[in-house]
Amino acid sequence: MQTRLNNDQVEQFFRSTICKVVTKQQQVTKTNEKQLENLISGWDREKVDLGWNKWALYNCLTHWATHTNDLKSPQIARYNREIAISNAMNHKLFTSMVGENVI
Repeated sequence: MQTRLNNDQVEQFFRSTICKVVTKQQQVTKTNEKQLENLISGWDREKVDLGWNKWALYNCLTHWATHTNDLKSPQIARYNREIAISNAMNHKLFTSMVGENVI
């Protein structure tokens, strides 16, 4: 049996982890909307081939982490993204993420 994730779960996961921006104002967090759009696009691409599951979500994240060559400092960006993914995968939203049962 597989679990099927839905778009709302994945978007909430992105907003709470990778795309979360902490501001200097106390207790104020924002979302990096450009990054959110980029990751949702990656999720849409991966779920077509791999299904609506954590494997597709993981592939979306690793694609984002490793495709940094167009950035000013690709090695630093890759390193920072790998740390962000590690933290996100340890987040309660990822570890508890379940979807609809699919037989």
